[in-house]
Amino acid sequence: MRILRGGNVTIAARNGASRRQNQRNSVNHTGNRTYSRILAYRQGNKKLSAKNISSDTNTDLKNEMYKDITYNAAKGVNKYAEKLTETEKNSIFEQGKKSNNTKEIIKNVSDFIKNYNNMVSCMSKFNLSENSRELQFLSNCAEKEKTALSTVGITVLKGGKLTVDPRVLSKANIEDLEKIFNGNSSFCGQILEKSIQIEEKNNSNSMKNRNTISKRYFDFSI
Repeated sequence: MRILRGGNVTIAARNGASRRQNQRNSVNHTGNRTYSRILAYRQGNKKLSAKNISSDTNTDLKNEMYKDITYNAAKGVNKYAEKLTETEKNSIFEQGKKSNNTKEIIKNVSDFIKNYNNMVSCMSKFNLSENSRELQFLSNCAEKEKTALSTVGITVLKGGKLTVDPRVLSKANIEDLEKIFNGNSSFCGQILEKSIQIEEKNNSNSMKNRNTISKRYFDFSI
């Protein structure tokens, strides 16, 4: 609120302050809550997932959140898939063979599947043709390896998502795990190639839309 010479406050200044306050107040509760969730996730809050995005959230904001989650899930897929597909002497499979211990391999497989399922869930929320093509590719890869995956306790669900029986996975022999997850031509290698593309696409989309979304709903400057 501006104060003019003599201490008089102009009507225009009052109206300007009032207008700015009304604009702040006009943003609905859902929008504020949604934006807070976006910020929380970008700051590393792992609790945000496709399951807890409100159904009444604005469509543009909801899509922005899904893109952020998909991007981070794809990064997670890549992180664990790269370890699993590595074929060098110090790879986790080579180390597992030497120690006769699959604990580290199984941990990476479990984390890979967790991130993979989250990525698939988020992509399925978008009504985009490229997502449909990518989801179909992922589903086809899983279906082709359905029998092999079942031998290590992994079941292929409708839509290409995976579920794990920890007891069976923990007892899987290293040769079966290696066939499925090690090397570029393995099931894991094919998923890695696609998830790298998904990460790049959603990172680009998020950066492109972030300013537009923020300005449209949360820019209070006059």
